[in-house]
Amino acid sequence: MPRVGRVLSAAQVKELSKKVGEHSVGGVAGLLLSVRASSAGGFSASWVLRKQGADGFRIGLGSFPEVSLKAAREKAAEIRAEYTVRGQNPAEIRREIAKRVVEQKEREALEASNALTIGDLYEEFFDWKEKRGDWKDSSEARRRHEMRFRKHILPLGASVPVSSATADDVARIFMPIWCDYRTTADKLLPIVRMFFAWATYVRKVRDGSLANPADRDGLAPLLPSDKARKPVEHFPFLEPDQLPPFVAAIRKDPTVAARCLEVAILTCSRSANIRAMRWDELSDDLSTWTISAEDMKVTANGQHIVPLSRQAQEIIQSMRVFVQYLGSPYVFPSPRDGKPYSVAGLNRVIRVSHKKELLAGREGWIDREQSKKEGKSVIAVQHAISRATFETWAHGRREDERIIALCLHHDIDTKLKSAYDRDKSLDDKRALLQRWADFCYGE
Repeated sequence: MPRVGRVLSAAQVKELSKKVGEHSVGGVAGLLLSVRASSAGGFSASWVLRKQGADGFRIGLGSFPEVSLKAAREKAAEIRAEYTVRGQNPAEIRREIAKRVVEQKEREALEASNALTIGDLYEEFFDWKEKRGDWKDSSEARRRHEMRFRKHILPLGASVPVSSATADDVARIFMPIWCDYRTTADKLLPIVRMFFAWATYVRKVRDGSLANPADRDGLAPLLPSDKARKPVEHFPFLEPDQLPPFVAAIRKDPTVAARCLEVAILTCSRSANIRAMRWDELSDDLSTWTISAEDMKVTANGQHIVPLSRQAQEIIQSMRVFVQYLGSPYVFPSPRDGKPYSVAGLNRVIRVSHKKELLAGREGWIDREQSKKEGKSVIAVQHAISRATFETWAHGRREDERIIALCLHHDIDTKLKSAYDRDKSLDDKRALLQRWADFCYGE
């Protein structure tokens, strides 16, 4: 039977902790306080349980004084008792216990991961999208996408576990908006599909062998067919005959936003491009505006070279003094902070002018067809006036289809992309946009 040393008190053990060596403290056979000199000039003490012989072992029980004398004796007695009952080396017992602890933690982590829902992870997903640069106007784009996600996906999807989500779950989420809010549903579906791809391959909370529950092929039999869905509604625009009086009206507005809207119409521009027009994108003589492919909505169509009409050049030239005063790199900066206007800025100009038209007893700047269909006034918006009105006017004049498409930065040839702009087509575009400008100004 192992010899049990003299039982020391806590005060005696404290004194021993300053003496290098291995000291028996008694109470449990083989319980030692191991003391070493530390590199800092002091001492380092720890508890050891030792058994000698062929079946001997040596086990660390923690450092002193973090583990007290009483706690060390209790640990040592427990291990000795386990050894006596099972006849197993305590080191093996501890390895088993550690293994069980690891396995338990892994089970708990898996259970926690499997319990994560769409509501738990969607903000982390949008953080990831913003960090990787998925959006050109990051903060504004994230706000719009996340707001749409919260409004239409979370009501039925917040509690859906990501690890076990099925196409049935996604179909149930989309059912309320699939038919009546077609455009919204079509914008959200790719976002939800990307969410599950991220959850699988980046966040790793979903098995990679499972199909993406937001894949359109899997959802097709679970959602109403396209024939049952509400037709896509186009942005409200103005008929070509409404353009000259509309341009004359906004020319009376002295604001920078009105000038920005004016040039947006003359260049058939999307809102994001015209609002962010920079001086370094313009040629020295202001004859062309070159937008990089990365800044265009359809990046794959290449850069967009916009020949500027005489009227557009005059407006841009008039902005030089104002912009120099602000020190802004943008052609049409907000007077408040020198930054581009918000998405709503240009449409606000249209609404203000529309109210003035109504006060004057005229119909205002409405989309006539949509207004008739809705039974109320539907005010035209910048995007449609700049692009749909131009396209309607150009087709009505039987202008060259290819040149119309180039002016709108629509894809012409997947191989050539914007290479057309390096040949005679640039002159053709310039001529068409000049005819458009002359029409807008009633010349």
